[in-house]
Amino acid sequence: MIAPFKAVAAAGDWSAQLHALAELLQMDVLPPGQVLRRALADDRYASNLFMSRGQPTLLRKLLASPGNAAFAEAAVAADSADIAAVPALATVGHAVAAMGRWAASGFATLSVDQAEARMAVCRPCAHYTAAPKNLLYGLTFDAAVDMNICSACGCVARRKAKLASEDCPKGYWPITQSKETHHA
Repeated sequence: MIAPFKAVAAAGDWSAQLHALAELLQMDVLPPGQVLRRALADDRYASNLFMSRGQPTLLRKLLASPGNAAFAEAAVAADSADIAAVPALATVGHAVAAMGRWAASGFATLSVDQAEARMAVCRPCAHYTAAPKNLLYGLTFDAAVDMNICSACGCVARRKAKLASEDCPKGYWPITQSKETHHA
């Protein structure tokens, strides 16, 4: 492992490692998880990332590299249980807790731009997936809109992205305390 990435690997939990990689690469947003996994496993890729600091065009190409896909698939297998296997009661419990946090925030929602910035992070993520076909999600979705969920937490991605009180379970975007926050 190349020296700058030793500090990333030693940063702590997954979220801390993503933040350390973003800082190392001089990024304003967290990189996708597959980029971190690949950088920790592939010294050549890590070296290329390190050399692309401060060069947004080159960095974007490396972040979107087709070679990252293998690390995304491994991430899903290693990091999250199949959402279909998560009991519906647990998923409902997560939703109820999220609603409580939302109420405690005064029903704060994000601006359209802030929510879209979160979704721009979600869409390429390995955890962004079609909802399983079951009663729970059947009652939740409007067939005319995006029917994807986060397989890491089971949430309806486009709805969670709008709530200022919520964060990504993988640390890709935080709870937002912003002056642009709106109240429903």
